Amino acid sequence: MKLFRERAMQLGDQFVLRDFIDEFLASGIIPISLIRWEMTGYDDEIRFLLGEEDVPNRVFDPALQLADRL
Repeated sequence: MKLFRERAMQLGDQFVLRDFIDEFLASGIIPISLIRWEMTGYDDEIRFLLGEEDVPNRVFDPALQLADRL
């Protein structure tokens, strides 16, 4: 659900559920964190898993993301 929300926020009115599902399934059988990075560009979970960060440096907040775009 997190990836779904983030991608919908990124695309706004251009978000199409069918396109999201197609893009998600086209990623193949890889960890969701990698799919999230590929689809959104957010790499905080990847850096955390690789041990580059002790704790993810941000918690995704859709309201903050939306405020940045206004």
